[in-house]
Amino acid sequence: MERLRSGVFSPGMGQSSVAISSSLFVPPMLAAAAISTILVHAGSSSCSETLVREAADLANRFGARLFGLTTTPSLAGDADLDVTAAEERAAEMIVQAAGERFAALAGAVRAGARWRPAEGPPAAALARLASAADLIMTNIRVPAEGGGHDESLKALVIDGGRPVLVRPPAAQGVEFQRIAVLWDRSAACGRAIAAALPFMGQAERTTLILDPHHAGPGAADRVDDLREGLALRGLDVQVTAVEHGRDRSHHAVAQSLSADLLVMSGWRRHTPWLGFTDDTDAVIAGLESYALISH
Repeated sequence: MERLRSGVFSPGMGQSSVAISSSLFVPPMLAAAAISTILVHAGSSSCSETLVREAADLANRFGARLFGLTTTPSLAGDADLDVTAAEERAAEMIVQAAGERFAALAGAVRAGARWRPAEGPPAAALARLASAADLIMTNIRVPAEGGGHDESLKALVIDGGRPVLVRPPAAQGVEFQRIAVLWDRSAACGRAIAAALPFMGQAERTTLILDPHHAGPGAADRVDDLREGLALRGLDVQVTAVEHGRDRSHHAVAQSLSADLLVMSGWRRHTPWLGFTDDTDAVIAGLESYALISH
C-alpha cells in the first residue's frame, strides 16, 4: 500500500508539445490552453479500467502527466459507519488492487504517472485535487431507472473548477475526430471551448451548434468573432443551427453529426441556485459519446 501511495510509474519526464496562440476572442487566462496534467478516477470496475487506459492514451498524445485517484469503497461518504476490521481490510485490498492495475495501465505514460488513495466519494475527492490538473476524467454514473441525472457529476463540475471529460458506457475511444460544440454564448461555454482547443487542433471536423431562437441579440456577430478567433489558431469551424419544430435540440444535432466529443457548459443560464439547467441534464442522460464540460 505504501509503495503505491508514493510510487511513480514512469520511464521519464516530458512536456506538452501543444502550443496555442493567443487572441482577443478567448479570455487571457485561457489563451494558452494546453494539457500537461490529467487527473483520472481510477476505480475498481471494468469501466474504470477502460477510462484509465484511455486517459493514458490522451496523456501520451499530449505529453501530459497522469494522476490516478482511487477512493475507499466501503468507507466513502460515511464517516459514522461502523466498519469491522475485516471490512476495512477488504476495502484496503480493493484500493490496493486498483492502484496496481493503474500502475500496469499507466506504466507506459512517457511523462510520468502517479497514483494515490483517498477517502470520501469519488466526485468530492477529485474536486479536492482538481487544482493540480488541467483536465479531469471520470465515468458517468448510470443512475437507477427513474433515478434522474448524475448528481455527483454536477458536484464535480461545479466544485472542481476544472474542465471535466466525462465518459459514458457507450463511448468509443478518445480519437475525437468529430467535435460538436453546444454553443450557448455563456462564459462557461467559452471556457469549455478553450479547454477543447488541443482536441480541436487534431480533429477532422469541429462544428459549432447554435440555437438561433435562444442565442439573443448580436449572436451572429459573436459567432463570427469566435470563428475568427479560432481561425487565428488554424482551426476551421463549421456552424449549424438547430431547426425548431422538428423535435430537434443541440444534442440531437450533435448525434446526427456522429460527434465523438461534445463540448458544452455545465451551467447554461444564470439561475438563483447553482446547478445544471434541464437542457444539460437531458444531454447527460442521453450521452453516448465523451463530453467536455466546464462550469
